[in-house]
Amino acid sequence: MARQQFYTRVPFKVSMFNRSDSYDTFACSEGLDREFIEKELAMVCENKLTLEEAALIRKNELQPAYCQYTAKDNILVQSCTSYFEKDYTGERSTYLVHNIIFEPQETESLFYIQNRGVINPEMFVKDLDRFNITDPSAKPQKKYPLLDYAPITAEPTSWLTETFDAATLQRFIYAAISTVCGNVKSLFFVLPNNEQSQTVIRFFNTFFQIIPYYMRPFMSFATRINDISKFQNIKLKCLPDVVSVPPAKGAFLNMKTKAYTGLKDEDIAANRLIVEFFYTLVLNDEIRREFLLFSDHAVKSVPALAALNLKALGNLIFLFKSSSGMFDENAVLPTDEKLIDFFTIYEKNSAALSHEYRMNAAKSLQRYPRTHTAIPPKLFTKICKIYPKEIPGVKHIILSVFLELIHTDIMRDKLFTFIKNNYDSEDEETKVVIIDNLCRVFYGGFLQSQILAFFQQIFPNESDDTQNAIIDKLLLAIRNKEVKVQIVSFIKDNFDSFSFDIKKKFYDSTFEHLPDGDELAGELIDIVNVHIVEESEEEQKEYSDKLLELIDSEQSHRKHPLLRLIATKTGYCSEVVMRSIFTESIGKKPANEALECFCSGTYLELCERLKALWKTVPGISQENSEKMISVIETELQTNPKKPDLKSALAAAKLIDSFEPETSSENEEEKPDDQEFNENDAEETADEEAPAKEKTTEDVFFEMFCERVLTPVISENAADVFRYADGDQLMEIAVEYADKHQSVHSSEKFSMLTKYAAIRKNAVTNHPTRFTVQCESLTDNPLMRKSISAYMKKDLLASGAVSNRSMKYVVEAFVNYFKDGNFGLSQIYDANRQPPEDVPPEETKKSKDKSATPPVDPDLKLVTTMLKIANLIAVSAKTEKMKEDLYSDASGVGTILMGYIQGKKKADLKPLYQAIDSLKPEKNEFSAFCKKQIEQTPASPSGGGISMPSWLTNLFKKKK
Repeated sequence: MARQQFYTRVPFKVSMFNRSDSYDTFACSEGLDREFIEKELAMVCENKLTLEEAALIRKNELQPAYCQYTAKDNILVQSCTSYFEKDYTGERSTYLVHNIIFEPQETESLFYIQNRGVINPEMFVKDLDRFNITDPSAKPQKKYPLLDYAPITAEPTSWLTETFDAATLQRFIYAAISTVCGNVKSLFFVLPNNEQSQTVIRFFNTFFQIIPYYMRPFMSFATRINDISKFQNIKLKCLPDVVSVPPAKGAFLNMKTKAYTGLKDEDIAANRLIVEFFYTLVLNDEIRREFLLFSDHAVKSVPALAALNLKALGNLIFLFKSSSGMFDENAVLPTDEKLIDFFTIYEKNSAALSHEYRMNAAKSLQRYPRTHTAIPPKLFTKICKIYPKEIPGVKHIILSVFLELIHTDIMRDKLFTFIKNNYDSEDEETKVVIIDNLCRVFYGGFLQSQILAFFQQIFPNESDDTQNAIIDKLLLAIRNKEVKVQIVSFIKDNFDSFSFDIKKKFYDSTFEHLPDGDELAGELIDIVNVHIVEESEEEQKEYSDKLLELIDSEQSHRKHPLLRLIATKTGYCSEVVMRSIFTESIGKKPANEALECFCSGTYLELCERLKALWKTVPGISQENSEKMISVIETELQTNPKKPDLKSALAAAKLIDSFEPETSSENEEEKPDDQEFNENDAEETADEEAPAKEKTTEDVFFEMFCERVLTPVISENAADVFRYADGDQLMEIAVEYADKHQSVHSSEKFSMLTKYAAIRKNAVTNHPTRFTVQCESLTDNPLMRKSISAYMKKDLLASGAVSNRSMKYVVEAFVNYFKDGNFGLSQIYDANRQPPEDVPPEETKKSKDKSATPPVDPDLKLVTTMLKIANLIAVSAKTEKMKEDLYSDASGVGTILMGYIQGKKKADLKPLYQAIDSLKPEKNEFSAFCKKQIEQTPASPSGGGISMPSWLTNLFKKKK
């Protein structure tokens, strides 16, 4: 209910505030204090009559004037001013102001109901009869009753178009809205027949029907003013006559003559979309009804849209037109730019839209798959940003658009990235749709690597139906070269999570690919080998039967790729096929072809296949073993492979480690509590163990070693030295020779025996034996280089030789085997101590003749080098090694010349003593060393020995 206030000229006894004969409030509802009345209602109460109004009053021609405005605290005031020819004195004309004051919560009754007028003239008191202000007992009424709002039905908006032309009405629409939005200060206007107050009331009540609810309280109006300087806060002011309105006061529009001032055409054109939209509201009741409801919901959900400016209003209208579904999309959103503008506004104001409107908005994206065009990057980025926060209906529409587009040749990568990033947040039903579409794209040959990686990521957590859909397409595309490796890897990684149906589907699909016997068939066999053993016996039998059918049917063809493939493998599939072939067909074509395949690859692989065969088909007779060995020998001869010692030795080691499984029935079980008898143990230890009876496997592998491995090992034994990494091949080869004596007859194998002796003497520090044996090792230059590298790693790098002098000897022969010289000078240079390493104190002590002379570390190292050289000279059995030792390249002369440089002859006594200490006395090497010293010319200064010019240059320090 609303409060009321009445104001006119009254005698002092009913004057509420002034207490005098004057204009004053004489009646009001409780709660209206003097401050509110004098400040907020003064504009209408103190609207003194003009001369023109007074003249009209006397003629009784001045009809009531109405106005509406919002006071402080959003309190709505509706006012009616009635005019009287005589006041209570009977001498003066007067007016009565009746104000109805609505609290904010009450304004919904006025503004938030469609087709309801905003002001009802029948609610206002227009005479003073009921107050009897002249009664002697009259007094101010401070608790005047509250007033119930009496609604009034508004005129149909068609009346506006019937009364005014479109241009004039649109101009009024722009001006009226602009007053609320602050672009126009006030609008003064003239209506046809506006001297009739009912006409003006009718106009306002009708016009307000197109104004959004939230704007109505701020669109203040007055149905008539005679003085344009009054009612400064009123936005829309109807003038009874055409008057001149200065621009500072506001705009003017004569709706009779269509004349106007203060309204720029360019401003109207700039806001054409807003003006045309409001004119549409006049014409279309359905759109008007929807917009009023929409705008009410929107501004309550997003208060920013309620801002009183044209931009916010434009955004509100744009949202409505683009999402209500009541406008032609091509007209509202004709271009990509417009759509980007819309979603820019939508991003910030989506909460203003109902779910239905939001889904309508999303449907605007359907133009892109419909026209097979790419979504503009800026728009795509914005959609990706808003998608995670959207309601399910909107997400469904957007996703449908993206999934439809991903099947075209445009923006697949971007769309897939979007789908992948949002997949985890989708519901299960949507995930099924996504997977179905991605499977189609994958099977079509697009984005296969990316989609497969995505499937790998999500597969374990998906439902059986989804997993089935994925596997179906992967198995169909498995022969695609670009993703074959990824698909095989996918199957391997996820096989354990497969359902029974998926596993069955995979096993059945392998039979489509196995007949090709290619790389893919091999990879599928590897997977089957791992997992089929975990299946039931029934499943295993079903698979093995189908596999044998394939092998059998393949025999009718000229080539047998599947048999040859399986023959090179081990595992379940190979066991099934080999058991069948070697049980029924030994000596026949299938078995011989399998053995031929066995012989492909290295000897180690051959041995592994034979081992697997014996495990699969135990107890092959000696006769059949002979046949098998004969086929293997023939195949190796007719299809020679490059001899591979490493592989042959590995095969030999594998055979030695092969222990056939024995039956527990042949073993005697002993009680767990039986005590061990030490005496029995001693007696047992003295007895020889009974010879183990050879099995057919033993016989077969003995033949295999003698007829297949031994020739290779014998012929290529020296290749051990080519494997600088060692790998214990030397030990394996010697161990093999101990078990197979025929290897020792090989001349090439003797090198291994010789090297073993060389190594032993190096480790046990026997340099003379080491030297003699090295000399007789081999003369082959290439083999010597291999031995050099092998010896360096085997004896030096490994730390097998611990004695320093012995290390020098080994290093000398490493050099000698490498390039024919011992390189003693390099060993000397690498191990000598620089002169500055001798402490100064030692130098001072050396001047004291009574002190023991310090040991010269350089002389000590020289002596060691001379001893090594002498050892080689004395031990050498051939003139070739002596010549190599005495040559300049071996470094003896270089060491001597370097040591004596700059020394006086008297200082060389220790050197001569070291040379004389070499044994046997007067040997050739001692004489060689002294001759080298004596041939060195004297120093130019006469005091020391100088070096030959070529040696001097050799020892000059490099700059």
